[in-house]
Amino acid sequence: MRLDLVKGYEHYLTTEKKASANTLSSYLRDVGQYIHWLEGEGLPPEMAVQEDAERYVKYLSGKGKSVATVTRSLASLKSFYTYLMGEGLVAVNPARGITPAKVERKLPRSFPIRKWTSFWSSPTPRTPRAAGTRPCWSCSTPPASGSAS
Repeated sequence: MRLDLVKGYEHYLTTEKKASANTLSSYLRDVGQYIHWLEGEGLPPEMAVQEDAERYVKYLSGKGKSVATVTRSLASLKSFYTYLMGEGLVAVNPARGITPAKVERKLPRSFPIRKWTSFWSSPTPRTPRAAGTRPCWSCSTPPASGSAS
């Protein structure tokens, strides 16, 4: 792996971007995995083109990585190539034009109608069948001394 690129990128994230420890860890891991994948393809990161970055995204998805993980990895690659552009090592960012899949957001579960029916038909202290089942503090509290009733 190209440790010189990774070390330089780590310094960039720490000093220039002021990345949090979590972001730093995640981005460095993502970029390290990407460089390792590129080495398997016989390609240095400086020579990668957009098709290579697209293939890597498809590779991650094919491995069963979640949409959120693939999206974060793509953000890591965009940041990495922005760093390489700033260093004059690449002319274009091959990850720039790639749009990640949308993260599926789940709708809240609805409250089943039979539960609502049960809830709304449950006895309250004001209904006769519930009398005496719940404490009624205003009924059981004696009036304060000296109060007019």
